[in-house]
Amino acid sequence: MRKKDQFPFTGKGFGWQEEYKGYDIIVYVEKNKGITLYVFKDDRTVHTDSRSFGNRDELFQWGRNHIDRVISFESKKSEENAIKKAEYYKTKCKEAAIKALNSSAHFKKIEGEDYVNLLSMFEYELERQFNKVI
Repeated sequence: MRKKDQFPFTGKGFGWQEEYKGYDIIVYVEKNKGITLYVFKDDRTVHTDSRSFGNRDELFQWGRNHIDRVISFESKKSEENAIKKAEYYKTKCKEAAIKALNSSAHFKKIEGEDYVNLLSMFEYELERQFNKVI
């Protein structure tokens, strides 16, 4: 909750505040400016909305709806980032495994058709094992 000496309470109007899912919703009324909705997360302003005329409860509801949309968007974004990160690590692991196979085949002097067969069999098994894990 915001203190009475913090923005937006420092103006010449009056306001109400409530907490919703870790966000602070403030509805503030000032003379000649109308009614304003502020949504804060920590000390950062997330959303503001001003009206010449408005209902306090209606603005609180708009603030709660905005917070729900923000939380939904953040959760979807984090899921997408997790999927991208998993795919990135999967490709990096495959590349590292194939490089290790190439190095061992070079030292064992496996070349030509034997190397192609070994590589194709290794890639097949690698894909199969990755499908079990991920």
